[in-house]
Amino acid sequence: MAKLSLPKMKLSIVGRAIQTFDKNSAIIVSIVWGAAIVLSIMGSMGISSAMHAREQLAAAEASTPLTPRITQQQLPEPAVKAITDKLAKRYGNVLQINVAPGTGLVTITAKDAGAFSTWLTAVTYLDIIRPDVAWKIEKFCVGAKCGDSLMSASFSALAVAFEVPAVGG
Repeated sequence: MAKLSLPKMKLSIVGRAIQTFDKNSAIIVSIVWGAAIVLSIMGSMGISSAMHAREQLAAAEASTPLTPRITQQQLPEPAVKAITDKLAKRYGNVLQINVAPGTGLVTITAKDAGAFSTWLTAVTYLDIIRPDVAWKIEKFCVGAKCGDSLMSASFSALAVAFEVPAVGG
């Protein structure tokens, strides 16, 4: 029987390396490649879960309502004076309406018990005359213990402003 011989071909570097590997080297290379594949899969899963978390965060931020920031500052005295001038024009013939200089404290008083409904209406009107002004009750007294008047109410004025936050900020 004739022996078949294959022509000797010049092997590439990879081919020569494969021929020189023994069984132990093949096992080590297989383990390294297996670990690389497992780590690649785990990395892909980590990136995928991070992207999913980012999408959930974006959805949560989009569904969060923008709440305005409310600021209050002492109303300047000329603005308080303009409000009390309107009150005095309307109720000045029955009530005493004063503005304390320097503090802007508005005091509405009545000495006659028959003016109670007018006094109460003036206090209510003070609250609604300007929607951008909040009134802080400093003193509210009705009855004989109010000093020289039967009804007295003192208020300090605060200018209220709303600042809407920018979208995405």
